[in-house]
Amino acid sequence: LLETKKVTKIFGGLHANSDIDFSIDEGEIVAIIGPNGSGKTTFYNVLTGISPATRGQIIFKGKSIEKMQPEAITRLGMARTFQNIRLFGNMTVAENIIIARHCRRKTGIWDSLIGSPRLKKEEAENQEYIKKCLEYVGIYDKKDWLAKNLPYGMQRRLEIARVLATEPSLILLDEPAAGMNPHEKDELVEIINRLKAEKYSIILIEHAMRMVMNIADRVVVFDHGQKIAEVTTKTSGGGVHFIQVLPAPVAVAVAGGGHEMGFADPAVPKRLQYLLFVVSLNLPDPVKNRTAVLLRLLGQCLQAGRKGKQFFHSVANFLCLL
Repeated sequence: LLETKKVTKIFGGLHANSDIDFSIDEGEIVAIIGPNGSGKTTFYNVLTGISPATRGQIIFKGKSIEKMQPEAITRLGMARTFQNIRLFGNMTVAENIIIARHCRRKTGIWDSLIGSPRLKKEEAENQEYIKKCLEYVGIYDKKDWLAKNLPYGMQRRLEIARVLATEPSLILLDEPAAGMNPHEKDELVEIINRLKAEKYSIILIEHAMRMVMNIADRVVVFDHGQKIAEVTTKTSGGGVHFIQVLPAPVAVAVAGGGHEMGFADPAVPKRLQYLLFVVSLNLPDPVKNRTAVLLRLLGQCLQAGRKGKQFFHSVANFLCLL
């Protein structure tokens, strides 16, 4: 459905994205994780045409879209939510859905002036989509509220409803669970699972790893603007399986339990850093944090070699934590 080849985005001398190869199939959910500033949202901006790629190729539904305008990409079937909510706060919930339908609009000013049958048909379709999309996310009873007066969790759901109103085949969700309480997260997971059951393709940026592992088919790791690893969550043993590790300066960050665990200790061999990433995906937070410390100290032991006091000090620290 979507494929990128060597996509790069440069701001001045900063490589926000560097040679990103990425793909997603129809009906698949792919999660993108990584520390803040690793280029995840920039990648969304590049895909949707908000910030065009410096170089590289983006192919969506068999068409090259890297030079298309955002509205043309939306008409083609790609729509997104935003990390920071971007609703029209002084418009009603229903009016936010009508705005989203603009990309499917076929009428013009003359239809409005004469009240053409085509305009009436389009207005009836808009009302159908208001009901359909708002019922989908469970806020149809709030359709006459101003968007800014909705509770935070409902505003997040309205963003998803607005995406659905564009009739997408690929949905990009940018940290949809950010700031939500556990109950709101559960409701969000139900919505995403329904989208998955209806064969929508979804790219998900998220730091809540437990949610990611429950709903994603693959997990891609970004760091310093590069794709450094890719894993699949679908294995016969119920664990994770390493698909690919790309050579890159590694600072693996594993999101867990609402916070990020940065891991960029230069004393730790890269293989152990990768091991930390894979092991931690399925561990509860307390065990995950303990594992991080153990692996860091083990790495120090291995690198210290037999250099006298430094080696024995590292070993002692490691054994104390076992």
